[in-house]
Amino acid sequence: EDSRMMRIETKVDAQGEAHDFVPVHDTHRFGQKHGVLAAEVLDAGVQNEHNQADAATTTLYPLNPKGPLAIDDNAFTLLFKAKVGALFPVVILFMLAFSLLCCSSFMFYKAKKPEGEEAEELKNQECGPEGLEEDLYGLAIASIVRDTRSYCKGYSSAGLMMARMGVSIMILVLTLVLQIYLMASLKALVTSVAVNEIRDVYDRYQITMYGNDTSRMAVTANGYHRGREPYFNPKNFALLSEEDKESVCQIPLSQPTFFMTLLMIWTFTVVADLRKAVDLWMRVTRITPTVSSMKDSMETVEGSEEEYVIVGLTIPVKVTLSLVLFLPRILVDLYLLWLGCRWLCATPSFEDVILNAVALEFILVLNNVIFSTVVPLQSVIDTRNTQILPYQKEVAPTGRSVLAAFAWGIASMVWVLLYMYLLQAVLPQYRWDVRDVCIDFLAAKSLK
Repeated sequence: EDSRMMRIETKVDAQGEAHDFVPVHDTHRFGQKHGVLAAEVLDAGVQNEHNQADAATTTLYPLNPKGPLAIDDNAFTLLFKAKVGALFPVVILFMLAFSLLCCSSFMFYKAKKPEGEEAEELKNQECGPEGLEEDLYGLAIASIVRDTRSYCKGYSSAGLMMARMGVSIMILVLTLVLQIYLMASLKALVTSVAVNEIRDVYDRYQITMYGNDTSRMAVTANGYHRGREPYFNPKNFALLSEEDKESVCQIPLSQPTFFMTLLMIWTFTVVADLRKAVDLWMRVTRITPTVSSMKDSMETVEGSEEEYVIVGLTIPVKVTLSLVLFLPRILVDLYLLWLGCRWLCATPSFEDVILNAVALEFILVLNNVIFSTVVPLQSVIDTRNTQILPYQKEVAPTGRSVLAAFAWGIASMVWVLLYMYLLQAVLPQYRWDVRDVCIDFLAAKSLK
């Protein structure tokens, strides 16, 4: 007696073809209790309980207690169905980072107070002003601060100030517009096509591998089929066409260890730029004191007549820098991080995944390329000779400083895990059922 069994009834026309498959949820019981074999029950099933004149055939399938269209695996169940080996690189990095954090905290927080040569070696390191990054964002900051200061001191006219500031801001705004346009075009013309193609391939794979019977498969919100584990048959892989075999075995999620490594490298690349943006934003708006006039915004660096350090900014200037520079840069980085992960996940070729990652980095560094191409030498020198106050005047060798440095790396690894197992929407409810059946196929291809 098997409680998982259910009966499917179908009408048969005069030509012997079946139509209108209907599940009958009042299941038959098999075994000694009924004193008949399953085959005998099938023969008896022709006598319909509802006294219908048409004949019916009966086929037995395991009953899904959640209904014929229910997704019977949530995201956390699918996470544990994924190959454990895919987690090894991330787990190792987590363990190394955690060990270093614990060791640093133990060494510097719990250590005895150093004395003598030890105290000299572990003393706090002083941090001085640092030059702006030689890119369009550094150029805009230097131009806005220098030109408004010159105007407030009477060194230049309002027209000259607006012209110099306008050129720097216009170049930056055009670069941001170009980045946004490229990302929007990438999403509409490239990513969307790749997502649809990989979804179609995986849908055909699901239907074939789970018995070519969509009536016992779940359907995602996008209208694609997902099989249930009891029906999976690895032998059905031979029924796929060579093109479908090639395509499905090139799905990035089919090799989670390799894909996770690439995804982590891409995330580190974007987070590095994001960290620079946030650090510069904090130093300009929070660390730099607020002054009442831009006359007092800059001082010459000791020992140099050409280098200036920004020692104060007015509130309107801080607000302008935040709205024009920092917020757009951070939003572009975050959107590019998501779009890049989506495109890489939808790329139907391992070779193209690497090439696409390089192409995405081009969008990220576009401001450096344009800075090196169109910015005049005088503006480059002004940017180079403009410095800002450090985030901290002294850096102490404590566990806190080490924890702060590792926070961005840990956040990057957490994002990769969350995106790959919970947030990716390229293949919703991915079943992690491709890797094993593709091992022999990929091995045979590599030998040719």
